[in-house]
Amino acid sequence: MKISLNDMEQRLAEDVGKSRMERCRQEGTPNLKRGPQSDLEIDTIGAGAEIAFCKLWNLYPNLTDEKDLFDAMTKTGHTVDVKTTRYHSGRLLAVRHKILNQSDIYALMLCDYPDFTFAGYATGDELFDDDNLIDLGYGLTYGLAQDQLH
Repeated sequence: MKISLNDMEQRLAEDVGKSRMERCRQEGTPNLKRGPQSDLEIDTIGAGAEIAFCKLWNLYPNLTDEKDLFDAMTKTGHTVDVKTTRYHSGRLLAVRHKILNQSDIYALMLCDYPDFTFAGYATGDELFDDDNLIDLGYGLTYGLAQDQLH
């Protein structure tokens, strides 16, 4: 399912991304990025993915810049953490410390900004299974291939 952000949604993603990036740098939050893209690009496409996911499922995104909060909540009260990647064969990934503050659902959005594709989801229990620990060159992380997602 493909979702395109309109001009207003893109401006919102850019503003939220900039705010999150600035807060993280001010607070000295460790940067865990795994690619060559800038901090601003990572935070902007992350916010864009959250907006696109919520647009698709008719939910409101949690666009606060507080860390360790869920990205959205379903109508049934389940928390959602939206993950994104620019790689169309990319996996749903979550760093190991996320298990301490795990969401109910993890959704994967593929990004070709300002367009996003919903690739699927897994529950927190499904993702945070030690059988899913993989090393992509940056240490162990939890990961599921797209064909393992709902």
